[in-house]
Amino acid sequence: MIRAAAAFAAFAFSASQCLAVCTTAEIGAITFSGTTLPAYDPFTAPTPRLLTVNVGSTVACSVELAFQSTSNPARMIGPGALTYDVQVQGSATSLLFGSGMPTTTTRIDIPAGNVGSATVQIARPPNQVVSSGPYGDASLVAHIYDKTGTVLT
Repeated sequence: MIRAAAAFAAFAFSASQCLAVCTTAEIGAITFSGTTLPAYDPFTAPTPRLLTVNVGSTVACSVELAFQSTSNPARMIGPGALTYDVQVQGSATSLLFGSGMPTTTTRIDIPAGNVGSATVQIARPPNQVVSSGPYGDASLVAHIYDKTGTVLT
């Protein structure tokens, strides 16, 4: 009877609660999709653009994602300088940090030998008066952390 209760209790946890901590050697490719943004138009109302981050691992584990920017606030460079933020999808919670450790991350659960993903949004504050055209930020770096705060990438 006790063994059956213990076995049942083990199944009561979700799979994401049982995932291990990844090591640097277990993390594979980190890829992005949706990174092409339309040319900036100052006369169009800003809407967040979605970006999917995919992280591969050889084991089932959970990681945390944050983005480091060398400028504060983060700026895309083009015909001018366009301020922006990388946020948790559907909220205004920023995933950007300048130096040290990030204060906010978003979790990615990775099944064994597969790829986990998270969707974040790139948002720009309204009322920026800069020239229209293509903008980008080559200094933005995505970092993956384990649950203890160790940098994996």
